[in-house]
Amino acid sequence: MGKYDEPLDRFLTLDGEKEFRNRDQEFDLESSERAILQARWEEGWSCLFSALCSITEEKMDTIVYIRNQGHTIIEAINRQMMHYAYHVGQMVYLGRMIRGKEWESLSIPKGASQTYNEEKFSKEKGRRHFTGKYLKKNNHNSGNVFLSLVSYKINSKYREV
Repeated sequence: MGKYDEPLDRFLTLDGEKEFRNRDQEFDLESSERAILQARWEEGWSCLFSALCSITEEKMDTIVYIRNQGHTIIEAINRQMMHYAYHVGQMVYLGRMIRGKEWESLSIPKGASQTYNEEKFSKEKGRRHFTGKYLKKNNHNSGNVFLSLVSYKINSKYREV
């Protein structure tokens, strides 16, 4: 059992800052092997999705605590999404530093707004995901969009890390 495995009801009853967590130690690289890093990555996401799957309509009014601050479930999810966005920004910044001039923008490249908009507005309105070209190019499904994008963006020399 990993350290993130816990009964799902604990998400709703225990403080979000778990007793087993050592924040300072989280910044120590336990391994540089891709397989180990991937396993830790999957373990963390599994914890999140298990907690999300445990939420039912009857539980939506439950107050959950993060460092003794009460949040509705929606507030806690929004807080966590913003926290993830912060870390995604860090990873993008690092990827950009690593790739240098070879970096491909995750958004609209500087100086390409007009061409980008012309291409987008030349298509019929419809529901499609903005990461579709990366997912198709790398043969990934949408369940791992972020990892697909990061893997695609950072050159193979650094993928082995």
